[in-house]
Amino acid sequence: MECKKAIWGKVRQPLCLLALLLLASAAVADDGARFVGLWKGAIIFEKGAIEGDMVAEFIANPGGKLVGLCSLPVHGVTDKPLVDVKWNGNNLSFVYKDDTGTSMVTVALSADGKRLSGNMQEKDKSYPIYLKKASEEELTAKGPLEVLSADNRELGQRFDKDGGKVRLIVLLSPTCSVCIRMARMIQRYLLEEVDDPRLAVYLVWGPMLEGDNQEVAKTMLTHVTDPRAVNYWTPSADLAKLFSKPLQAQSPAWDVLFFFGPGARWTNSPEPADYAHQQGKSLPLDHQFNGEKLVAQVRKLLPAKQVPK
Repeated sequence: MECKKAIWGKVRQPLCLLALLLLASAAVADDGARFVGLWKGAIIFEKGAIEGDMVAEFIANPGGKLVGLCSLPVHGVTDKPLVDVKWNGNNLSFVYKDDTGTSMVTVALSADGKRLSGNMQEKDKSYPIYLKKASEEELTAKGPLEVLSADNRELGQRFDKDGGKVRLIVLLSPTCSVCIRMARMIQRYLLEEVDDPRLAVYLVWGPMLEGDNQEVAKTMLTHVTDPRAVNYWTPSADLAKLFSKPLQAQSPAWDVLFFFGPGARWTNSPEPADYAHQQGKSLPLDHQFNGEKLVAQVRKLLPAKQVPK
């Protein structure tokens, strides 16, 4: 659900015109104007493990009513109009409808006006949801998709160049929704929370499923935008086969994240300090990927910062 100009397209143009009219006429009350803009966050089905990203944009029409669009990137939903958007003081509510049913979202604005927190109600189930104020720049892909040679030597060269850092190699399929969820959770849980230049993340998108190709992989750049992360496309499954060795697995490694400490160097078979996966019972469950554990694993590998004398 990336709200880039190319994504919003024709649907967004009339909304932007309405927003300009709004600014010109000052028709909306100040309280409602607090919700106007871009917001990004997640629906928490299982904290740190199963989360659905959401991006929403709210504007006010000349009559003072709020309208909005939202996207759910992991589920391939883009520019879905929201229904019955209402605000009352610091509270905002709206309805999301699709072919599977109706969800009622109720959130409250934080005191600093930068966060919306509340719940999404689906029939008899309720899930926490939060959205943070965002900008177009934050939601725009940064950096190129680097294409690896057949022997993946560019990754090895970058890995050694970044010696002294904690490095993560993440092997993913660009058409796998669970892989995309992992990528977005790396951005949200790790890169947005750990502000340390001694961290590098290499996301390697590869042809693991039918439909995986370089063009699809280019669309993945919107999911991890931190400058410490590099997105690669590998033309074969050779790298995934190489990394099956540390897992002691017969099948190629993908939907897996490998941790390397500051002293690690590239070899024919780099030995990770740890790994996390989303492969279910096919790999040990104590290595199951979790966003909260991810941060703890990285901090454990980061050397203590030197305190100036």
